[in-house]
Amino acid sequence: MNWIYENKEVKSRLDIPEHTPFGFVYKITNVTLNKIYIGRKNFFTIQEKALGKKELALITDKRKSKFKTVIKESDWNTYNSSCKPLLLDLETGLYDWKKEIIEIALFPKHLTYLELKHQILNDVLGVESYNENILGKFYRRDLNLNIF
Repeated sequence: MNWIYENKEVKSRLDIPEHTPFGFVYKITNVTLNKIYIGRKNFFTIQEKALGKKELALITDKRKSKFKTVIKESDWNTYNSSCKPLLLDLETGLYDWKKEIIEIALFPKHLTYLELKHQILNDVLGVESYNENILGKFYRRDLNLNIF
């Protein structure tokens, strides 16, 4: 099951028109149950790795960093979600699914903002969804909206 962006199937990053995107906000829909999940995913992983012995031997200035930044493409094209209930439903093979890229982000804070925006616009804590929280701060269980 591939991602869909602007009604087109996305097989590689080249299928996304934005210049050097950082990540994307996505919506996975369980079409059978009409249940959604909205999340985000980075196109790249950025890691700090320790320099090897040969690289350290080449450093003459001892104030220089002993680490290097390694950037590589993430598993975004095969990624489904980190949401355990959604993954369990996906594994059953009983439901029809749709994976959509909703919006592209150009930098990390933009990605956080866009995820929050779409989670609120879709009222993920108020409707039937797989999302149990927003930003790890607002939980469905704490928002007992059926008080009255």
